[in-house]
Amino acid sequence: MSLGACQDEPTPAPPVDDRKPILAEVPPPSISGGTMVLLDDGRVLVADADRARVHIVSISPPRFEADVLFEDGAEPGRSVEGSAGLAHVILRGSGDLATFDTTTGEVFDRRHLCTDPRGVAYDGATAQLFVTCSDGNLLTLPELGGDVTERRFIEPDLRDILVQGESLLISRLRSAEIIEVPKSDLGVIGRSTPPIATNALPTVAWRMIEVNDDEIAMLHQYSATTEVAVTDPGEDSGGDFGEEGGGAPYGGGHFCEPAIVSPGITTWAGGEVSSSRRMGGPTPVVDMAVSSDGTIAVAVAGAPEGQPDVRFPIEDDFCFEGGGGITTPGQPVSVAYLPDGRLLVQSREPSALYVYGSTLQHELTFELSGESRFDTGHDLYHRSTPSSIACASCHPEATDDGHVWTFEDLGPRKTQSPEVGLEGSAPFHWGGDIDDFQHLTNEVYTHRMGGMGQSDARAAAFQRWIFSAERPPSGTEVDADLSAEGEQLFNDFGCASCHSGSRFTNNQTVLVRNEPLQVPSLRRVALHPPFMHDGRSPDLRSAVFDMLDATATAPFTGSDIDAITEYLRTL
Repeated sequence: MSLGACQDEPTPAPPVDDRKPILAEVPPPSISGGTMVLLDDGRVLVADADRARVHIVSISPPRFEADVLFEDGAEPGRSVEGSAGLAHVILRGSGDLATFDTTTGEVFDRRHLCTDPRGVAYDGATAQLFVTCSDGNLLTLPELGGDVTERRFIEPDLRDILVQGESLLISRLRSAEIIEVPKSDLGVIGRSTPPIATNALPTVAWRMIEVNDDEIAMLHQYSATTEVAVTDPGEDSGGDFGEEGGGAPYGGGHFCEPAIVSPGITTWAGGEVSSSRRMGGPTPVVDMAVSSDGTIAVAVAGAPEGQPDVRFPIEDDFCFEGGGGITTPGQPVSVAYLPDGRLLVQSREPSALYVYGSTLQHELTFELSGESRFDTGHDLYHRSTPSSIACASCHPEATDDGHVWTFEDLGPRKTQSPEVGLEGSAPFHWGGDIDDFQHLTNEVYTHRMGGMGQSDARAAAFQRWIFSAERPPSGTEVDADLSAEGEQLFNDFGCASCHSGSRFTNNQTVLVRNEPLQVPSLRRVALHPPFMHDGRSPDLRSAVFDMLDATATAPFTGSDIDAITEYLRTL
């Protein structure tokens, strides 16, 4: 065959997964990780966001102690042990905090906090609880019932929280930043972020934990700053779609060749970064634990089936494989070490707790619930492709990573968020160039990420789950009079001509400074910094100024900007 004939051969189509999709009766929530707590008496608290319950189990001897049941959609997440046999769990779906007895499972108290609470910490010295909300509010409340005693607005996108002496350490999901604030009163004491890696920035703080009194650790991601390809794989890629090293534009395919997103772990001692490592392997990684001898275990919820999904990265090793790993029977979402060195792994599907000995042999399985919550769309969203990335890598918890990518031929584009409600919002992408969800699946999941092609039925299941990921309006407490003024100005300046309807978008592509852009939804807009298609506005106020500067036909003032900003925080 001549060379010219070879060049004229068409690129083989990717294989298509035509297995019958499985649809959960209720689409399960996106994975948050970090849903297990070791109690002081040796028992284990296991929160199950999918089945709306919390289990208390004893490992030695193995037995169930108590179950705490909540209504469907409550979504129990982060938990903390309190005083006198009490524990407190965040119910993300309902915006509540539940307090219960860890012996009987009896719920003593349930208090509404905010639209989207995320982290919780207990301060035994003051008998207070601290709760972080994604809208940027930090709440202080008494442990044993009672209203919120202090509500402080810090910054949007708060996540985990730890008590250290007279300070609170709070992580931010998208920026992987740690903010130190006093236990009471306003003010920020300090900030810290993981170090910048070669051609990558730290993003997405999946988990922040306390290692000891002076050391904390963060499991996060690194996102590429180099130009990202969107065209066909190169001729020298060495493989086909869906195979290791298959040349998908988003990279990866080998442990030591990172995709555009890769895992990272950073530790701080005495307030200073003591170590940081960027690792290979699949994402998302959603929880971490550190043993008494310093061994780190990470739960890789995105690991492809049959591949190691609990890994043990070692110091200064870029590749996960250098530290080893184990393959569990389920999908890990949380890990913890017992004092004797045994490893606990919580699986979301099936719902189980696995116990591994100090030499990593499987010792015990607790079947926590027989109710399956498997859903094809949920699985496609969270499972890594051969490129070592999943949809959840850039869209953690069905939101966005806050990263601004540089795409070939497009320039800078900020990650968009599914949680604003995508149903009925086609066409997709900033340029409105993706006309329906099957097209989106083919272009992004299969072509760019290197995943298998999906049948129409499986793509429909994928769409069903993503459309279900919509969260309610942010509901941030604001100055009511200023917000009302801002709403009027929003209409007076013509903002509502494009940002209209229940999602605050007309789904049109319009010219903004001579660039065709899809009108984005403004639902939960305050929770998604940075702003604009290219991320050039670091905060909401600067984004409002930018849009008024580009579109307003009448003069506007700083007070106008403040009022509109206040209104947008309620959407």
